[in-house]
Amino acid sequence: MNYILVNFGEIPNHLKFCIKNIEKVDKNSNIILATDKSTSIEDIQNINLEEIDTPYLNEIDESIKNLNYFDNEENILWEASLKRIFAILDVALMLDIDNFVHFDNDVLIYKSFNELQNEFSKEKINITQVSNIFLNFSYSYFPKILLLKNLADKVFEIFSNVEFYEKKYYEGNRLNEMVILNIVYKLEPTLFNILNSLPNKKSSILFDPASYGQYLSGFHNKKKSRKKRLKEMSTNQYLGEDMYINKYKPEFKKTGPIVRYENKTYEVANLHIHNKKLKKYLIK
Repeated sequence: MNYILVNFGEIPNHLKFCIKNIEKVDKNSNIILATDKSTSIEDIQNINLEEIDTPYLNEIDESIKNLNYFDNEENILWEASLKRIFAILDVALMLDIDNFVHFDNDVLIYKSFNELQNEFSKEKINITQVSNIFLNFSYSYFPKILLLKNLADKVFEIFSNVEFYEKKYYEGNRLNEMVILNIVYKLEPTLFNILNSLPNKKSSILFDPASYGQYLSGFHNKKKSRKKRLKEMSTNQYLGEDMYINKYKPEFKKTGPIVRYENKTYEVANLHIHNKKLKKYLIK
């Protein structure tokens, strides 16, 4: 399977562990890393976005600059996270890739694509959901490039009247990538298939939108006990709330994370490691 990753700025150390685990878990992986700097990570395809034609990335970049949209934003990842949607589209079109997996660079996977393919819709964007306002790329699978093109078109539409969408969907606050994804989901629900995260016997495999990884590894730049983390997650995440109410939690084993609930063991396909300490959660 094709795995397309994107990084703007200096290559973080944790990205190397993300790639390492893909290679170990999925022997049939074709890993493509698109960056805005020259990189030469071995055994994968390195693409410098500055050296290829990127019409979609250029268009969203121009929209962002014309609006001065992220000029006062302290978190530089907000702009980068949004732009990577368009970088992926440009790269996939250039390489003539029709289907691929994508996730954030602080995610580890524990299942090959072949082991997961029955969990996916072949006609929709398969993606994780954090809450009623956030969709995110903790794991996503695009079975057709046209689906990503449709998503990009919807994002352009939002930016053409951004104040309207801020007021209607985010209480007038500045939009970020996760909120924008959720707005598109509300506008076009049939475009998405939400990957299952809850141990509800629909499947023996679960996907982590954030909560499993945050429970195990912690928040980024926040030191809290697992008990306190879970209580905080229960207030703003679907999965965190379900874990808190039904009193289950993920465990990390040598072969990867699992969840035990109601006498059944579920395997977790990925972990979103927000504190960036991915090395600790590599499979043995």
